[in-house]
Amino acid sequence: MTATLMLEKQIDGENAELSETFQFSIDRYSVGDQGAVDEENYWNHIETINNEGEAIFYSITDPQGNPIVYRVKEAGVDSADGTYSMDSTVYYARIRIKSISGTHAIATVEYYTDFLGAYNGTEEGKLNKTPTFV
Repeated sequence: MTATLMLEKQIDGENAELSETFQFSIDRYSVGDQGAVDEENYWNHIETINNEGEAIFYSITDPQGNPIVYRVKEAGVDSADGTYSMDSTVYYARIRIKSISGTHAIATVEYYTDFLGAYNGTEEGKLNKTPTFV
């Protein structure tokens, strides 16, 4: 089973082009006895990825845990003219595992702007559209 994080990147209201490269940090929340505490030491850096034009993709094979929460934030930019500044927005992705039958399950991803909403799986900060860095 695979869960895929899918986000977008825009510049001045337009989709980023393939020649415009941005880096994004993918971090996983380390669930422990601390509960829902959004402090840096509870996040494990998984990977830094580049966009492909407007698309930002990251696949997670066999996601496990409860809750399963990832954080995505812009980590760098290669701006040809030096005029672009990074977007400070942080998005959270909560992966839910749904059993289809005794041997099959699917993974769905919900996106949030609020850590507690993502951690608790509530409506607080939940997005109804594709998360977009600008």
